[in-house]
Amino acid sequence: MENYDVSILEDFSLGSQGKKVTEVYCEKEDFPVIYPKYDTDLEVFISGKNKSFSGSIADTLLDSSAFDETNIYKKYDYTFYGYGDNALVTIHNNEIHDDSRVLMIKISFADSMYPYLSAVFEDLDVIDLRTFNGSLQSYIKETNPDTVVVVYGVTSFFGEEIEGWTCDFR
Repeated sequence: MENYDVSILEDFSLGSQGKKVTEVYCEKEDFPVIYPKYDTDLEVFISGKNKSFSGSIADTLLDSSAFDETNIYKKYDYTFYGYGDNALVTIHNNEIHDDSRVLMIKISFADSMYPYLSAVFEDLDVIDLRTFNGSLQSYIKETNPDTVVVVYGVTSFFGEEIEGWTCDFR
């Protein structure tokens, strides 16, 4: 953590579950805002925004406008990290030249993880299958990742069929 600046927004959020039960049954939570102290140089494309960004992790993958909403029941704080859930995010790190390519298949709780993962690989592709309209199999063949990281809760797979694969852990 010595490589990061951390600010804590006190009593800032109810979180997803807290919003369901309201402040009557839940207290507001603190929200950490984490900025790297080290330099990064990224090229980022975010499909949900149809936008490209260039610059540091802070300039490309951390969005402080997520904190503009003042209604605690309407705001989704974790859109700060990676602009929230997007079908596809592609990240190229201009400072790494080792041909490393990682594909992360994720749901929302990985939004706060992948901006920092982008600092250690040359290319990182992030797919959210809930909104990705392409073929995952074709994408893997096209991009040929070295590593595939799946960030899902095991309950996400109960009875689901993805690209012809049935995942049932019961």
